[in-house]
Amino acid sequence: MWNVVFDALLSKFDEGPSKAEGFADYAALVIKGPDIPSLLDKGQEAINMATSFGKENVLEFDAKKTIVVMFTRRRFDLTQMRKPRMGNFPLHLSREAKYLGVTLDSGLTFGPQVIGRATSAKRLLFRVKGTALHLYGPTPVVTWWVYTSIETQSGFSQRPGARSTRDVFELLARLELTSLNSNSPKVIRSPP
Repeated sequence: MWNVVFDALLSKFDEGPSKAEGFADYAALVIKGPDIPSLLDKGQEAINMATSFGKENVLEFDAKKTIVVMFTRRRFDLTQMRKPRMGNFPLHLSREAKYLGVTLDSGLTFGPQVIGRATSAKRLLFRVKGTALHLYGPTPVVTWWVYTSIETQSGFSQRPGARSTRDVFELLARLELTSLNSNSPKVIRSPP
């Protein structure tokens, strides 16, 4: 169910330099600017506006769960940036954040997302491999089920875009090969 008060908060950011996006109880403030100091100033204004709106409407934001990420291809030093504040609490500066289940990194390469999905797919693969029949290997039906599960888990159908590196593609190819090799039936031959 959608929260009407939360919708009113999102509509506060319809005009101006800051935009707000929301889904369920997640919110993201998106700010564009020419340089880091102006981004931090605009961001602090947006945070102040959101927290004052929250106080007026009995809506509370958790500063411990709030993360500030700068999306840019330029290099920047997080330690040199001043931290925006939510009330009396400084906000956490990070190079990546998880939003609605997707890991977004500061360069928007989606590398951490793909690597995380590949790692969990590999974990699933070896968990299934350990439970399969050791003598003759799994049946073809089980092999196909495992392969399609790994494919879904790692997101092969959603290969990363042009910004991703070749290493990510190699990681996915190795995972696919491991999936096929580890679940292929083993033939035990007797000596002549």
